[in-house]
Amino acid sequence: MPLLALWEANPNAIKEMTIEQVVATAGDGRLRDKNDCSHELREYLSQVQSDSLAHYAEYCLSSAFNRGGMVLQDLVRHCHHTLKAHSELHRTVTFL
Repeated sequence: MPLLALWEANPNAIKEMTIEQVVATAGDGRLRDKNDCSHELREYLSQVQSDSLAHYAEYCLSSAFNRGGMVLQDLVRHCHHTLKAHSELHRTVTFL
């Protein structure tokens, strides 16, 4: 079952997985630039809580696995975009 469908059907099952297992369920399970796995993983990351993102980042830093660096890069990129959007929103609200 693809990652997003599994996330929608049973989020608790996904929460029990390591980020390595999550990546394996996304698309064809082979993370590369601009492929189905990458798109599905990024969509999933946009839907999870920040504590899960932190847990995934810790896993990437403490465990060596195939494409772990790319996963960590996607996590950092997602956090950057989220913080940037929050910062821009705050700046807009402050000046209103």
